[in-house]
Amino acid sequence: MTVKVLLSLFCSLYLYAGERALYQGYFDTQSAGIFLPVKIGGEECKFLFDTGASFVVLDDRFEHLLGEPLSLKEVGARTGMRYVSGRAETPNGEIGLKMYPSIPMRLGKMQIANRFPYMLADLQSLWPFSGVKFCGILGGSFLHQFRWEIDFHKGAIKGYIGAEPYKGSYTARTPLSWSAGLIPQVAVDLQGREIPFDLDTGDNGSGRVSPENLLYLKATGQVLRSHEQEVITVSELSRSEEFRLRYLRFADATYPNIILQESRQNALGLAFFKRHDVVLDFPFNMLY
Repeated sequence: MTVKVLLSLFCSLYLYAGERALYQGYFDTQSAGIFLPVKIGGEECKFLFDTGASFVVLDDRFEHLLGEPLSLKEVGARTGMRYVSGRAETPNGEIGLKMYPSIPMRLGKMQIANRFPYMLADLQSLWPFSGVKFCGILGGSFLHQFRWEIDFHKGAIKGYIGAEPYKGSYTARTPLSWSAGLIPQVAVDLQGREIPFDLDTGDNGSGRVSPENLLYLKATGQVLRSHEQEVITVSELSRSEEFRLRYLRFADATYPNIILQESRQNALGLAFFKRHDVVLDFPFNMLY
C-alpha cells in the first residue's frame, strides 16, 4: 500500500471520527411521539419528528407568517410530484392540500426551509390525544436530508449531514426504499409475503396492516386474537380492528406476539422502534 493511499485512508477515518452532530437533543421517552424544539417566528415550540409525513406541517396559527398559497402546478415543480387535485388520501381519511413556500425555521443548527413547501393543519385539535401542545410536524422533506441516530433508552437524538454511510456498530440493517409520497419503507415478511411497510414515527402504535393483508394473516392462522376499537382522528370517528400477530419477521429478526391495527396502509410505528436504538441513514437509504 503506497503512502498516498495510507494518507487518504487516514484522512477518511479521521474525518468520520471527528464528525459532529449538527443537532443533538433529548425527548421524553414516555411521550406519544418524538417532540423537538424548533425556532419559528421569534418563538420556540415543539415539533413532532414524523417519518410518516411527506412534508413539514405548521399549525394554522402560523398562516400569517407565510406568503400566498402555491398552485398545484407550483407544488409539482417544487416537489417533483404530480397532483391531480387539491386533496389527498391519508391513513385518517381525505384531507385538503393547502401548501405555502417555506420560511426559515431552525432545529438547533439545522436550517429547515428548502424548496419543498409547508402545509397547514389544525394541530391544536390533536393536543388532547398527544398530551403535548405541539405546533408543527417535521416531515420527510426536511428529515430525508440527514442521518438520524436515536437512542430510545436515553431519549437522545442526533442529526448528521451524513456525507458518508453510517460506520458505527449495529446488530442488523436493512435497505430503505421510498413510496410515491416520499415516505421511507422497508420490506417486512408477513408469513412468506414480502410487503413494503412505511416507517412512521408519527404513529405511536407498533404498526398497521392493510385490510387485504389482514385477511391473508387470518386465513393463514397467524392472528391470535382481535377486537374492534374506536379511532378518533382529525377528520372522523371510525372503527378499526386491533389484533395480535403470531409473529412478524423484519431485518432477519423475529418479533412474536406483536400488536397491530388495521389501516389503509402498512406501517411500522414508534412503539415498534422503541425496542431498539435506531439509525435512519436517509442519505444512503439504510436502516440500522
